[in-house]
Amino acid sequence: MALVLSADDDPDIRRLIERVLVGAGHRVMLAPDGQAALDAAFDEDLDFDLVILDVEMPRMRGLDACRILRDDPRTAHLPVIIASGSLASPYVDVTEYGATASLHKPFTPAQLRDAVERELNAASTRR
Repeated sequence: MALVLSADDDPDIRRLIERVLVGAGHRVMLAPDGQAALDAAFDEDLDFDLVILDVEMPRMRGLDACRILRDDPRTAHLPVIIASGSLASPYVDVTEYGATASLHKPFTPAQLRDAVERELNAASTRR
């Protein structure tokens, strides 16, 4: 069971992600924007295994939050999935921002579960 942090400004998407991942046996913490995600990620009492970020959010974009996560030694190891409907240019190569994967909206529950499991498995082999 992993602890997943997911940030999206759409409450329906947050609920969908939570429902799918809790149903898959994971614990999920939700954030409404990139800044709230960073606040949670840097909380010393929480130990996340994976982060899912939308691109366009208020206060801080997901790609900017991803870059900050990647640049900080406390969170640099975390797999980050960018889940967005705006992955057209200039967002095509999310790895430039430090993301380990992308998921195009709209996604199915199976696509979300598969992406999360793939990234968690990849992270466990890197450790």
